[in-house]
Amino acid sequence: VDGSVVSKSKIDSSVTSIAWMPSVGRGQTDVFAICCTDGTLRLIAGSTLREERKVQAHHGAAIQVGWNLDGSAMYSGGEDGEIKVWSKTANLRNTPVRSQHAVYA
Repeated sequence: VDGSVVSKSKIDSSVTSIAWMPSVGRGQTDVFAICCTDGTLRLIAGSTLREERKVQAHHGAAIQVGWNLDGSAMYSGGEDGEIKVWSKTANLRNTPVRSQHAVYA
């Protein structure tokens, strides 16, 4: 990596959190999961920086996103007080936490 810009992705909302899942020899491309103030969870291909998927994840801002250790799932937390578990392709698996308070971490 020489620090040059490969491509630019246009995000139409403010980004609140980003999590990188490197391919690390798995035969897949790097993926960035991004949460935004418009409540969306987005997947960005690392090689092209193209938005591959966009889902409405939370009512209010989506605040936090992260991957599990093997990259098979991710979580998100939002202003709506919910913590959600997603597949690596951003399909909702479960909503294990519903709170009356925003989730900030």
